Amino acid sequence: FTTAAREAIRLETARNEASEELRVLYVAMTRAKEKLILVGSGSGLQRALPKLAAQVTEQGISPYAVRSVRNAAHWLLLCALNHPDGAVLRQMAGAEETPVCREGYTPWKISLETCKPEELPAEAAAAELPADPEPELLERLKQQVNYCYPYENQQGIPAKVSASKLTAGQAGEQWGSLPRPAWLGEKGLTPAERGIALHDYMQYADFRAAAEDAAKELMRLREKHYLTPEQAEAVDLARVRKFFSGSLGKRVLASQELQKERRFTAEIPASMAGAVGAEDVSVILQGAVDCTFTENESLHIIDFKTDKINTVSELWERYETQIRLYACAMEQVTGLRVGELFLYSTYLSEGSSRSYHEER
Repeated sequence: FTTAAREAIRLETARNEASEELRVLYVAMTRAKEKLILVGSGSGLQRALPKLAAQVTEQGISPYAVRSVRNAAHWLLLCALNHPDGAVLRQMAGAEETPVCREGYTPWKISLETCKPEELPAEAAAAELPADPEPELLERLKQQVNYCYPYENQQGIPAKVSASKLTAGQAGEQWGSLPRPAWLGEKGLTPAERGIALHDYMQYADFRAAAEDAAKELMRLREKHYLTPEQAEAVDLARVRKFFSGSLGKRVLASQELQKERRFTAEIPASMAGAVGAEDVSVILQGAVDCTFTENESLHIIDFKTDKINTVSELWERYETQIRLYACAMEQVTGLRVGELFLYSTYLSEGSSRSYHEER
């Protein structure tokens, strides 16, 4: 809803703009040395004149009338209706009794012209026969009308995609979720937010320090503001310790090259992005891998998931496309052969792997 202050500002702004337009019109009209010719055109003159004539009173033309008109032509028509020589306009408006101002009289010549489209005689119209088309022009027009865009199959294919959004789109609406408003955090973290807190711990933690003392590493992350106090309170350290005591955690700790939150930009075939009939087209893939580690000259990928599930196989149904996109990108970025793909459930404290090359 608008307010009184806003309406006052709007009216004042309109008044200032109209005043400036009047000044410009005045300057233009007062530059004539011997004769001033004003020409206006419009199709709604018969509708406008009665309304304008009603604005002319014995006191002249009110400031309200000046502000309420639509354009400069109406300003001039107001003056012409009030002028002694404006009888033709007053008659057209049906307002012959409109008051006239004779003070400072200067003769005006006011006339109305009605323009009609030129009509050809019937004989001349019949005599005009269509000319024969030019063969070259006709052929060129046919080619243009029948033109087919050669890259029509590429329409709708994005130039750049993200792995997470692409996976969500291919999975459909089954796994969709909305973030909870921040103000609800005062009532405690939801199970999903507690899972995210654990995921963030795994993202920012120094794995070797966490494997040695998970609680101490949690305190460091809280002090460094990687985790909020509420998130730090929600992290289940038992699950952290279970990861590092398991076979996957031991392999990660034994690796000579470990990287987390590995951001990448790579080029992939459009078919991997879900495009059909665009085998020769490539798109840019952007994303970040939770964790990679090298072993026996191969690169292995770990993706931590916080979903509430019953078995890890459910993760493969949801995220296999995503982690295979990660693998394709990592081979381009690093030049290393990707070996195993791990989906690790922080909810179950359990993970499973699939070979990238053997199962493609």
